[in-house]
Amino acid sequence: FVYQVGDGDDHNTWSSPESQTTLDRIAYVTSSDNPATDQVSISAAALTLDYLNFGDKASLDYAKKLFDYAKSFNNKKCCNNNALIDNNGQFMYNSTSWADDYCMAAALLYKATNDAGYMTEFNSAKSNADGKFNIYAWLSWDDVSALADYYGTNNADSLLACANNMN
Repeated sequence: FVYQVGDGDDHNTWSSPESQTTLDRIAYVTSSDNPATDQVSISAAALTLDYLNFGDKASLDYAKKLFDYAKSFNNKKCCNNNALIDNNGQFMYNSTSWADDYCMAAALLYKATNDAGYMTEFNSAKSNADGKFNIYAWLSWDDVSALADYYGTNNADSLLACANNMN
């Protein structure tokens, strides 16, 4: 699964990628050493939302495959251990947890399919301390725990907890 194309040099030029012809565009891919569970899972969640909103069966089929791929790695982790570093030596898109994205995909896939196996995965990942699922984290691209919890439990308390913490 290719989850990023480009590196810190991309941030030095404000233009479309196809016009950046002088840059070497590095591609980052998942592997058993770098499963990038967060990136694969949030892609599965996005495709599931496409199915839920527009009925695109191909999106749902691919979302299931991506989720199975993310699930297949027993050593789930974020992609921030790869070389996604900007020119200042900082991670460009540092991801602090994998469970929020994994739970988001599981909850949405359950809504789309009614397959109880997705709820089992949701509950397992939510309680996995290594996943760093945190409904009190600020809702952002980096952490969607509160939103995932809302979809997985049909209870808005997690959204309220997140909003109160952001206040």
